[in-house]
Amino acid sequence: MWKRMTIATLALYLLLAAACAPQEQQLTWEEIGHDELGTNYAGDVTMIIVTDVSDLSMLRDNVFPRHFEQIRETDFPRYLIVTILRRGQSVADRSVEIAAITQRKDTIVIDAHFLERDPGEVIKDMITSPYYVLKIEKTPDLHGEFEFVLVVDGQEIMSRTRTIP
Repeated sequence: MWKRMTIATLALYLLLAAACAPQEQQLTWEEIGHDELGTNYAGDVTMIIVTDVSDLSMLRDNVFPRHFEQIRETDFPRYLIVTILRRGQSVADRSVEIAAITQRKDTIVIDAHFLERDPGEVIKDMITSPYYVLKIEKTPDLHGEFEFVLVVDGQEIMSRTRTIP
């Protein structure tokens, strides 16, 4: 009898612990575009989050016109845009890749990989500032204030707080 009660109590504790564990959800996203040369962005690595049409001016000078047009055509009640920009350097053959986007309560984690040129490769005489533009589908609970965290190669690089209408 005691053995059954102990097992039942243990099972209840495990069930409660699982229910209280942080909930994690992979978000649906798609690439709008990326460019390995970029537009000579001069700042540090940054993340620009566009939640509605009024935010578009933040991107105008940081992405090529072909990508800006696609961003402008976004259905903002259904999607939001995140752009990752790398600082301009006189090194070619660099890029940005996105591996996953995860929501944990009021935090959205963007897991990225920054590709660099191979050691010993000839450095080209040009400034590059790669970027990656992605569109994230809004889920029913993806409204309100969120912290966006950029993780590059396993290391948190930066975070930004934005309100998603």
